[in-house]
Amino acid sequence: DKGEVIWKEGRLKNGFERPVVIHRAILGSIERMSAILMEHFAGKWPFWLSPRQVQVVPVGTQFNEYALWVERQLQIHGFHAEAETSGKTLNKKVREAQLASWNYVAVVGAEEQNALSVNLRSRESEKPLGAFSMVDFIAKLDAEAMPSSQPLRQFEAFQGRLPAEPKKTEVPEPMPSAKLAPKPAFQKQGSLQLRKAASDKFATLSVDDDVEAFLESHPYVKGFEPSFADAELFEQLSESGVPETPNLKRWFDHVGSFPSSDRAQWVKA
Repeated sequence: DKGEVIWKEGRLKNGFERPVVIHRAILGSIERMSAILMEHFAGKWPFWLSPRQVQVVPVGTQFNEYALWVERQLQIHGFHAEAETSGKTLNKKVREAQLASWNYVAVVGAEEQNALSVNLRSRESEKPLGAFSMVDFIAKLDAEAMPSSQPLRQFEAFQGRLPAEPKKTEVPEPMPSAKLAPKPAFQKQGSLQLRKAASDKFATLSVDDDVEAFLESHPYVKGFEPSFADAELFEQLSESGVPETPNLKRWFDHVGSFPSSDRAQWVKA
């Protein structure tokens, strides 16, 4: 018939002739979920989801510096905190924080500043929770910041037993009257110092005795450029054995990476 639509798949059954709509909404689910949460919590978000977790309220402007310090410590530990440092009265600050649905109001004054603590008030409680040291306060917030029905990062008992923590080894303190024996100048066998002391062949080398310390901050035995002294020392150590001290061994491996023809051209420093 005129005007009849013939689909690619052929004639459709009655009731199946309908348009297909593809709905593309990248943030649709997030928006709907946010609307559900807003309606459910009525603006009083749980602590782990709240954009207003802690407001720090100083009792007077003279404690603003400490209030800002508390704010900074909370932010460093990953919590959203703000310090109310205006000239409003204490009661007005606390009232406005309650109306703004802050989860916690941390009041600070002279006593809290001296003890590095806060006097805590909760949105869910009419009475103040009391004084908390900063360490205890952070621990309390950490416990509420993890949205989990089970405690995390804690062992569960197996048949009534928990894994034993490793015992900390106590380092005995030295006796106050005891004097430490002087450390020998050279302890490592095979060091250049011992070789020069025991061998006339090494004693003639134009290298300082403290070459190990010198190589700590220099690539070569005479400074920052290879010289005849490097080639001379390398040949002697090649015959007697690889050095054991770390800086000299590193130098030995580096100089050994040069061809012998290159080392022969190094001039005396």
